[in-house]
Amino acid sequence: MTAAAMSIRNAVIAEGPPAGRCEGASGDLAEALLAAGADPSVAWGEYLRPDGEGHPTTGHCWVIVDGLIADPTREQFDDGPLVCDVNGPDARRYRLHHSIRRANIDEE
Repeated sequence: MTAAAMSIRNAVIAEGPPAGRCEGASGDLAEALLAAGADPSVAWGEYLRPDGEGHPTTGHCWVIVDGLIADPTREQFDDGPLVCDVNGPDARRYRLHHSIRRANIDEE
């Protein structure tokens, strides 16, 4: 999964700064994981900014799969890992509003 997240991240970075591109990148990552046999969900919510500048939270999108958070555009906020455990300390930065299983997105 880390390799898939890194691949999507590299594609995003090649096109420019990742800010504002989290939904498309997360959708692409979820598609790749689904094709590999996983059951990912695309999540929407807020990312708690570590720098304390501007608003305390920023609207954001990421992927949840197999107990992991994969965030191909996280580096727009900080240098944390692209993949972290949903129960780990890095997961505290993610505030989930809602998510949709990738297999169901086309039906929504």
